[in-house]
Amino acid sequence: DLAAGSIDIAAMKGETENRQLIVRLKSSTAVVEESAASLAKINFSPLHHQNSAFSINKTSWQYWQVCYVDCKFTTKYRSSGGGWRPDPLLDPPDIGVALYKGLSQPLWVQLRVPRDAAPGLYTGHVVVTFNSTRLAPLILTVPVKLTVWNITVPTIRDAKFSSIFSLTFGHLGHYYGGNLTDSMKKRYFSFVAQQRIPGDALYLSHLRPIEDYHILASQGAQWMNLIDVSSAAHAGSKKMDCQNYTQSNITNMIKLLKPRVTRMEELGLLNRSYVYGFDEAHNSCETYIRQLFGEVKRNWPSLRTVAVLNWDEMPTDLPVDVWVLHYDNYNPSKAQPWLKAGKQQWWYHSISPGGLDYLNTFIERPLIETRLLFWLAAGNFGVSGWLYYGVDIWRGPPCCARTVIKRINNTAKTDWDPANYVWGPKKPFANGDGYFLYPGPEGPLPSVRLHNICDGLEDIELFRMLPEDKASNLVRRLVRSPTDFSKNPALMESTRRSAAEAVTAMLAG
Repeated sequence: DLAAGSIDIAAMKGETENRQLIVRLKSSTAVVEESAASLAKINFSPLHHQNSAFSINKTSWQYWQVCYVDCKFTTKYRSSGGGWRPDPLLDPPDIGVALYKGLSQPLWVQLRVPRDAAPGLYTGHVVVTFNSTRLAPLILTVPVKLTVWNITVPTIRDAKFSSIFSLTFGHLGHYYGGNLTDSMKKRYFSFVAQQRIPGDALYLSHLRPIEDYHILASQGAQWMNLIDVSSAAHAGSKKMDCQNYTQSNITNMIKLLKPRVTRMEELGLLNRSYVYGFDEAHNSCETYIRQLFGEVKRNWPSLRTVAVLNWDEMPTDLPVDVWVLHYDNYNPSKAQPWLKAGKQQWWYHSISPGGLDYLNTFIERPLIETRLLFWLAAGNFGVSGWLYYGVDIWRGPPCCARTVIKRINNTAKTDWDPANYVWGPKKPFANGDGYFLYPGPEGPLPSVRLHNICDGLEDIELFRMLPEDKASNLVRRLVRSPTDFSKNPALMESTRRSAAEAVTAMLAG
C-alpha cells in the first residue's frame, strides 16, 4: 500500500525552499490501529549534480512535523475559528512522528541551497521509514529533482528590499524558568535572522543593550532601531496623546539618545540605524512629529526616521525618511512626490484589513496568502520595505499562563491557545496576529507562516533583479491588487521559474 510522488524544487543559490510531504497510511494497511499505528522518520540523501562532481550535503535538509492549534471564533476579522488549524512546526520526536488511522500527517521539508552551489540539475531522494511493533520497517523512497539557477539571492545586508519585523525579548524569560539567558537570547536572534528578518525592536522606550547591535550588525541588519522617540519623550510615563509633548520632553529624549548615537558612530553603524515613533498617529499630530523628529534631524541629520502614518497626503518636508503605510491604502500617484523627494515608502499589515477579499496572515487564512502579500510588494517598485509589529507577541487568554508549546498525547495537536489578546484581556483576540513563531523547550520554533514570509522576501529579491515593467507583468499573473489575486500554487511556481529564466537571460547578456 505504499505510493509516492516526487519533489521538484527550483531555487537561487543561497535560497531556502520548502515542501510538504503528506503521509497517510491506507486503512487496509496491516499496521493501522486506533492508537498510533506507525512512526514515520525521514532521511535525506545528498543531491548530486548531473554534470559535475559537486554535491549538496544532506545536512542542507531539515524537516518538522506540521502541528495544529485550536482556533476559536473572534469578532476581529471574518472567517475566524474553525477548530484545528495547521501552523506550528515542531521538531520530530526521536522515535519518529506518530501516524493514526485515517489521518493525514503533513511533514514540512526544507532545503537550504548553498551559496556556492554549482548551477544546474541535481538529483537525490528522500526516504520515509515507517516503523511498527507488528511488522518489519516499510520504506518509501521519494525522488528529488533540484534545479539551481545561476542566480544568487542577496544576503540580508545586500537585499534590495528591506524589512523590520519586531522581536520582543521582555517577556521571553517567562517561558524559560523566569530568566532569559544570553544563550537563549542569541538563539532567538539567530533564528529570526535565518528567516531574513533580523531581530530589530520597534517599541523601545529605553535603550537596549549595545551588545544587541553587535549581533544585529553581524547578521547584516540594514535597519536597527535606537529608540521609539514618541515613547522615550514621555520618559516611560503613562502613554500620552501627541498633543501633550513639551519642550522638556523633547530635551530629555535627545539627552537619552545622544550617547547611543555617539557609540553607533564609533562602531560605524549609524548609517544602519534609525529612530521610530508616532505609531499609526493621526495627522493632527503633524506639529509634534515635526518637533520630535525635527529635533533629531537638527542634532543628527544622517540618522534615519521611520513612522507608520496612514495619511492620505504626506507633506514632503516632514522630517520623516521612511513613510510606512497600510498596504491596502497605497496610492502610487500620491507616493510619487514623496519618492521624488528622495524618501522611502514602505508597507505594513496588521489586524487590518480583515475582510476575506484582502490578503492577511491569520492562521485561518490559506497559507499562500502570506507569500502573496510580498508578491504584491514585488510588483510595486516604489515600495522598498515591509514592517510588522511583532513576531513573538504572545498575549494569551486572561485565564491561563502560557508555557512552551507541547504536543497533546503524542499527536499533532498542541496545547497552545492561538488566541492573542494584543489589545488587552477584555478585548477581542486574533489567532496568530502578532506572532509567527512559538516558544519551544530548547528555543524558538517556526510556523508555516514564518517560512512563507521568508519565501516571499526571497521572491521579492528575484523579481527586483528585473526591470520594473518585466517584473510587474510577471507578478500580475498572480496578484494585481490587495483584492485581486489568484491562490493557485502551480501558477506561483511557474511564474517564479519564468522570472528566473528572464533574470538568467538578462545576466547572460
